[in-house]
Amino acid sequence: MNWISAPNQDINFKLFEFFKIRGANKNFSSLELKHMMYAHAKFGGPIALTSNPDAFIMGGEANTDVIKNICIFKNNGTLLHKISKEKMPKIVGMDFIDEEFLVVITQTGSYTLIDPHKGISKEKQLDVRFMGPEPIIQAKIFDNSLIFFSQLQKSFKFYFVRNIFDPKCEQLIHSEIKSAPSFFYPISPKFSLSGKPECFITNINAGIHRCIVGQEEMILFNPAHANTAFLSNLPTIRDIKVIAISPSTDLDDQRIAFINRENTLFVYSSDFSRIIMSKEAVSKDLRDPDRGWKRPVKLMFCGDAVVLFVGRIMHIITANAIIEREIRNTKALLPSQEIDGVRITSSYRSEILRVLPQYYINIYKINSSAKAKDLYEAYEDYEKRQASYENSILIEKKGLEQAVEDLISAACFELNSEEQIKLLKAAHFGKTFLNPNQSTFDHDKFSNACKILRTLSSFRDEGDEEFEGLARAITYEQFAELSEAQVIRILIRYQLHYLADEVCKYLSYSPKLASHVYVNWACAKIESAKETDENQIPQQEALALAIYEKLKDETSISFAEIARKAVEFGKNFLARKLLEKEKSFAKKLQVLLEMKDYLNAFKEAIASRDPNLIEMVICRMQRDNLNEYDVWNLLCKTPLSKKLLFEYITNFKPEALGHFMETKLTKDERAFHAIRHAQTVNEIEQKSKIVQDFAFINFEDKFCKDIAREEVTFLAHLLREKGLEAQEVSINKLLEELFKEGKFDKADKLRKELKISDRNYYTIKARVFAMEKQWEDLEDLVNDKNRKYPNIPWLSLVDMCVDAEEFDLAEKYIFKLSDIDDQIAFLKMMNKFTTAAEVAFKNKRVDALELLESLPTVDHDTRDYIDNMLRKLKAR
Repeated sequence: MNWISAPNQDINFKLFEFFKIRGANKNFSSLELKHMMYAHAKFGGPIALTSNPDAFIMGGEANTDVIKNICIFKNNGTLLHKISKEKMPKIVGMDFIDEEFLVVITQTGSYTLIDPHKGISKEKQLDVRFMGPEPIIQAKIFDNSLIFFSQLQKSFKFYFVRNIFDPKCEQLIHSEIKSAPSFFYPISPKFSLSGKPECFITNINAGIHRCIVGQEEMILFNPAHANTAFLSNLPTIRDIKVIAISPSTDLDDQRIAFINRENTLFVYSSDFSRIIMSKEAVSKDLRDPDRGWKRPVKLMFCGDAVVLFVGRIMHIITANAIIEREIRNTKALLPSQEIDGVRITSSYRSEILRVLPQYYINIYKINSSAKAKDLYEAYEDYEKRQASYENSILIEKKGLEQAVEDLISAACFELNSEEQIKLLKAAHFGKTFLNPNQSTFDHDKFSNACKILRTLSSFRDEGDEEFEGLARAITYEQFAELSEAQVIRILIRYQLHYLADEVCKYLSYSPKLASHVYVNWACAKIESAKETDENQIPQQEALALAIYEKLKDETSISFAEIARKAVEFGKNFLARKLLEKEKSFAKKLQVLLEMKDYLNAFKEAIASRDPNLIEMVICRMQRDNLNEYDVWNLLCKTPLSKKLLFEYITNFKPEALGHFMETKLTKDERAFHAIRHAQTVNEIEQKSKIVQDFAFINFEDKFCKDIAREEVTFLAHLLREKGLEAQEVSINKLLEELFKEGKFDKADKLRKELKISDRNYYTIKARVFAMEKQWEDLEDLVNDKNRKYPNIPWLSLVDMCVDAEEFDLAEKYIFKLSDIDDQIAFLKMMNKFTTAAEVAFKNKRVDALELLESLPTVDHDTRDYIDNMLRKLKAR
């Protein structure tokens, strides 16, 4: 079974093999691993190696590569890339970030971002201060962040960089110390007590400084420096050399381990409220009486156990035992922490050390009485066609459901594909005896597990001559921790677009992720396309067509995003061809403006008929300081864009307004602008001057000119009558005032002067009489002016009388209305139901009579009267 067991077998471990480093990758096996700086990408990603700048390495072809370069390998030892470090200052830190870029930090503050698939590197600088008298001593990467410390004379300062892509250095509060720390451990917010980035810094006297980004420090494990009663009760652990934190995000299960100079291991809960383990003399190789401390390779967690690596020896430390295991036939061990164990790269293997779960042990342990083992053996008997396969678990079926679940879990835990298949077949065999209607077993659990295991097989595939496999050392538990987006991001990082597309379909991922895969594929296609100088346009056109044909059925694809990538590589013609397929005007415009293709951007904005997009183009063109005359010519080609440009200049460039109006506006447009401007002016005299000097003079349209003339005349009348203190009112309002004051001569003079129509003039006069309740005057006016032609509309007269509740007079005018429905409606409004019924009867309107009869406000006698009318009409 090849298990690693404690003496009392209370806990069992196993080294599971991912890959063998085969003869084809013999250069990897020849590397002097004990003299290497290394970094493993999380979740089974590639490994980066380079020579330790403080170590001396013998020559040899393989070692020469890592002395001169940073080498990135797959987990099976295949070399992916070599990045030269010939002109690079001394390396002080190297690791993979969450985005799976390799970050290499040097002592001068420069750092390099390396794409592990393409081998492309970009150099950046943290701060110029580190290029001088304050070099960086050591740096550590976590998430997408960085913590490092520098030395300035006899002082050591710690700094935090939140985002490695946008480096801004922030000094940790109270992290300036006088002695170099033997170890420091950055803690991700995902694992810290405070929920913020933290850093544990060892100190030979003060124990540990716990620095929280943006907060005061807390000193631990030194009662003499304690600032709380709780801390004063903690034991003193001096001269700590190594720290490790378990990878659990559940703070209740999280552990923190320390090893001090005295070769003693301490394990505490994450909140330091209780000590879980204390072991002395954890390694005989750790401390030499003559030469002092020998630093261990690494300290890590495997479940609740702590694993100490010293040379080629693993010390697995549990609550009850210390297990030593030497891994032979390797130059050294390169361990790294994973969420479910310790990943170990040696000269000839890629492996992972994990704690064996109980369900796994129960299946393989000799003399186990577990139901899962019974089912496993029953399946073996079935395969051998032995009659004994129908054992008790299949007959009684007691515990069969749990046995099936344990076998599925064991298959997911196992890494050997042959054994995985055997466990799954055994689980499927048992599942057939579970009736879906009589058990609580989730039958989808089996199919889901198979899907993920098949996906993991693709991740671990080493490939062949035609297909470049990912060779990723990932487990089921690690895969379960990845989000859908992270899974696809990994595959896209290595440009495995076909596999990413298949995973999206196979595991039913979000359609948005599938779209992201297609867009990334198209961008990669553009990046890898090679063109000859003579035929660039036809080649780009063919590439655009190929991308469109591949993606045309994907409705959520953004061709603008692909076009942006084409612009990045200087393929503007290709970008324009792709933008022709983009449905969103807004996305299309953004790319065209980034290309500074203002003509096409303007055409698209006009085609959208969206004022906001047109205005965006105008603002961008004005902001980029293009030739003003050309911009105006272009934007004045359509009425809508011309209007928006005029508004832009009026609001933001008033100094250019006069020139624009003279050169780009017609006389009528300038006149209308003057009218609009006059409306914002309160003073009558100034308003009149604007209309007279600008609007009236510029109008070429006869109708508009007449309107402007009337406005000038009216304003002049106001000034004559009320002087400079006059406030502007409407013509109708002024007539009302004159009628109320009895100034009929002045009103008549105003009518003639402004050519006010008889209909408007006498209707206003009638309204004033109604408001003033001068009914006789109103009747005289109506008899005079409506004798031959209704200068005052009968409907307006009825309205006036009804509003004033003069119903008798209103009824008189109602019968003048030509529309029978209007007559009935007004009579109903006045509660004259009998009269309304008579009108309806006279005009044979059965529908109107039925409606009147149904009204709840109609009295009994009137209803009988209406009913009698209805019978007469229906009898005819």
